[in-house]
Amino acid sequence: MNKRTLPPLFKRWCQLRYACTNPNMDNWYYNGGMGISYDPSWETYQQFESDIITTLGLPVGNKNCLGRIDRAGDWTLNNVRWYTRKELSYNRRDNDRVTYKKQTRPLKEWAEHFNIPYATAWSRYNSYGWSFEEAMEIKKRG
Repeated sequence: MNKRTLPPLFKRWCQLRYACTNPNMDNWYYNGGMGISYDPSWETYQQFESDIITTLGLPVGNKNCLGRIDRAGDWTLNNVRWYTRKELSYNRRDNDRVTYKKQTRPLKEWAEHFNIPYATAWSRYNSYGWSFEEAMEIKKRG
């Protein structure tokens, strides 16, 4: 079986295992390097596949990226779900997370919610020191 014909779930299984165990992988620092591991029963692909399909089902539509719910938690059945690529990008460690009206979201997601370009929101909030409300709700200052 060549690399291009591998099932997506098999690729993800390989990626998560290598990210937790192989210091030569680019994303190892944020996984194995931080003590993140995976469920020992997932040592075999058959068990991983069975757990995911039985509990989460196969990916549907654009929700086809398997990711951790809690970025600080291990790769376990209780800590994974299907995401869209966009949702998964919001779950990155390097996102600025902001709490507004008791909801915590990445600044990028808030900017999208308020229909403001992310670069504008980031500059207003981080560089200019505007309050979150000013950065998100005021289109033009002055």
